[in-house]
Amino acid sequence: MTQPTDLLTDTPAIHRRTDGVIRVAGPDRIAYLHSLLSQDVEGTKPGDVADFLYLDAKGEHLAAGTMVVHAEHVLLLVPAEIAAAVAERLDRFRFMM
Repeated sequence: MTQPTDLLTDTPAIHRRTDGVIRVAGPDRIAYLHSLLSQDVEGTKPGDVADFLYLDAKGEHLAAGTMVVHAEHVLLLVPAEIAAAVAERLDRFRFMM
């Protein structure tokens, strides 16, 4: 008989989320995100997952989400309804950094 805990550890599964996903890549992605997010991004390594707040220059909250660090990029998971606006805002500041 299968125990409920066996299902958590022995059965592969996919959980679909309605989050928007923003992929940030490039050699300066860690320093760039570190300057914009509340999380200590410079102290992360591939495989790390952490919650963050995206703040403007005055410290006002723009978005909250989860950061997933990969070797070649960082994924930012934010509510789907604001993902495009957050991605656009991040893109605007790309060359400033």
